[in-house]
Amino acid sequence: MKQTGRVLVVDDEKNITTVMQAMLERAGYEALTHNDSAEAIRAIDESVEAEDLNLVVTDLYMPGPGGMEILEHCKRNHPQLPVVIITAFGTVESAVTALKRGAFGEKMRVARGGASRRAAAGSSGDASPEAG
Repeated sequence: MKQTGRVLVVDDEKNITTVMQAMLERAGYEALTHNDSAEAIRAIDESVEAEDLNLVVTDLYMPGPGGMEILEHCKRNHPQLPVVIITAFGTVESAVTALKRGAFGEKMRVARGGASRRAAAGSSGDASPEAG
């Protein structure tokens, strides 16, 4: 299958990054994963500098820099790079905050992966919780 873009997935839970990687690769994307958010920020900087990254999907709550910090870093240093925030603990307030700070969208993390595939394909960035 021809790859259609490169997505970096950041989550402190390895099982989440493994599942997201498999879903994205099955949909034709190259998926890179990081379970350490500080490492992910360095990878984002290197990949964007090499013009080799199309999307960041990050968990909201993680040890070290969380999803909002990754979003802020990307918007400050790489404003053209879309960022999607996923979370199992989302609230309307966190969704509104993420969108105001420039997130492409915030999605509730549920077992199915349609939201991430649509985000990678460039769908609308609504903040509604979605099962997928």
